[in-house]
Amino acid sequence: MKHPFRSLAEGTLRLRSGNRARTRTTASRLILVFGLFIATGTALLMLPMSQAAGVRVGVLDCLFVATSAVCVTGLSTVPLSDSFSWAGQAVILALVQFGGLGITVAGTLFLLVRRGSGSAASEDFIAANVGRLRQARPVDVFLYSCFVVVGLELLGFIA
Repeated sequence: MKHPFRSLAEGTLRLRSGNRARTRTTASRLILVFGLFIATGTALLMLPMSQAAGVRVGVLDCLFVATSAVCVTGLSTVPLSDSFSWAGQAVILALVQFGGLGITVAGTLFLLVRRGSGSAASEDFIAANVGRLRQARPVDVFLYSCFVVVGLELLGFIA
């Protein structure tokens, strides 16, 4: 019997609830994770310590800002520097960071999942950049993506 939590690269997740077994695809799990980030970000932005002194930001504005940050669009319904304290701005920065990293990891995992349907050139590219294509685990992809993203950000900071 396989472990009930298979890797992301396998494409599905089986969960047992009562007598029924549900199957979740990788896409639905990614949507769930992004939704959790948005909900958590909204809740954190609603805290009084996240909002600037004397400013009250509404629930819909916090939801929009959190969604925009996680999806890395850069849109906002309120001026961020005037509406949020340093703590709120740190929450927004973390949401942008996690959102961008999530998009990077999701794209890499997508390429690994569809490895049989890609061209030989794309498989060679992934193998050269991620490591052994057939044996790459989602944890390895995540750690590699974190390393690349942080390295590129440090390069941008230095330059």
